[in-house]
Amino acid sequence: MPFKIYQGSTVIAEGESPLAINGLEPNTEVTAGEYQAVRVDGERESERVDIPGFTTLAESEPDQIEEPNVEPEEIDVRPQTNNFSEQGVVRYMTATVLPEEADQTVTWESEDTNIALIDAEGKVTARNPGTTTIIATASNGVTGTATINCNWGG
Repeated sequence: MPFKIYQGSTVIAEGESPLAINGLEPNTEVTAGEYQAVRVDGERESERVDIPGFTTLAESEPDQIEEPNVEPEEIDVRPQTNNFSEQGVVRYMTATVLPEEADQTVTWESEDTNIALIDAEGKVTARNPGTTTIIATASNGVTGTATINCNWGG
């Protein structure tokens, strides 16, 4: 059976119970009788009944779900060994920070940029013959490495 809530002659809420009085500021004190409730049966309304006085709840911050801070423990860099047979060849490296719940952000670095370059996305470009190490570093300093071999004649 539906209900209505009145404030004076204005209907401010109607429907099935429970009903809510919206638009009140936090910590608002409402006096008894400021609002009345009626039961509705078809077109007929029951006699108005005063709603007891109340104070609205204080405003609260939405519940914050705090993610646990999981520190990186190791980095798995793939492929572990890269063999380039000509200058300018490009390949992509991947880095998986473990455990998987840890921040997956890494920075890339080549120990010898004369032999191979690596950009922020893990793209390796062969430059000159030789061997170098690519290093992926997590936010807390944990590292993972891979080997780059650049071998071509002339």
